Amino acid sequence: MFIIGLFLVGVGVYLKVTEAPSLSYPRDKWEFLWYKYTEDPQDPWGRYIKRTERTELSFAEDFLEGEVADTGESELIGFRASRTLRVSSRTRYEIELGSDDGIRLIIYDSDFEEVYRILSGWKDRSYTSYTYERTFEAGEYKILLEWYENSGEALFTFIMETIE
Repeated sequence: MFIIGLFLVGVGVYLKVTEAPSLSYPRDKWEFLWYKYTEDPQDPWGRYIKRTERTELSFAEDFLEGEVADTGESELIGFRASRTLRVSSRTRYEIELGSDDGIRLIIYDSDFEEVYRILSGWKDRSYTSYTYERTFEAGEYKILLEWYENSGEALFTFIMETIE
């Protein structure tokens, strides 16, 4: 009984340590939460791996067929990335999403009401990019970007630039 109790405590500690943090939507950077990808379109995020950050608004990464983001994984890997964007006056943006395999984007207002959604790239395929234009009124927007790699090359692109 004592050994079983120790085992259960150990499992509880392991689960607590590896529990994924909540997305925080920071104002000055992207927060990436990396997961093992489950291939289940309804619940794609399996085991939490780690957290990373990026300060630039736009980014691109090509891991070829190697390890992705120092996670120890090269396939069935993905992230949920969040950030808050402050728009001071009505601004038109061009948004480019590119990926091998899936990528999707959801943008919320400051009350987490959905204002924009791009799901067309959430599928297994070779690198493909999509370009969209969207006007944002002054305010704060919560951006959720999700990406997964099934197999083969692992790359993603997110570019968000103002249009004159």
